[in-house]
Amino acid sequence: PGDVKELQVRCRSYLAVHPQGRFRASARDVLRWTERVTQPGEYRVVLKSGNFDRKVAHFFSRGPSLSVEIEVNGVRYGPSNIVARNYQPEWNYDFPRRVRWKLGDSVRIVVTDHYYWNRCVGDISSDQSDSLAMRWLSGEVTLGTNTLTFESDFTMPTMPMIE
Repeated sequence: PGDVKELQVRCRSYLAVHPQGRFRASARDVLRWTERVTQPGEYRVVLKSGNFDRKVAHFFSRGPSLSVEIEVNGVRYGPSNIVARNYQPEWNYDFPRRVRWKLGDSVRIVVTDHYYWNRCVGDISSDQSDSLAMRWLSGEVTLGTNTLTFESDFTMPTMPMIE
């Protein structure tokens, strides 16, 4: 799906060859999606929850006090609110600014423990070759043995099952 030009070529050739084809609605949906992601867009992002290993906390602490910050194409959003002493935090934090993203922009997620001093417990960045890194903010992200769950209005196109 990251090769948008190839998707456009294939969908247009399908529609030209099969104007009344069974998958014409899906091909048009993919074409609309490719047009949308090639332009800069703003997306609503919600940090839902997390699941963290007990090793993220300090030896004498009663649990981590975690917050999450995201960075899209070098622009920081957050940090989120701090959930104290919890290994399965429920943030339900709606980032106040909409995330501005375009095809090819990188995404970075940083998790900080605020117990006594700020300590980074997770830092993950998308690959340079991942042109659809915004997908990270629309589902579950794994940081080693830890996971974060995001929700956003960015969607990938759905393709029909071909028999």
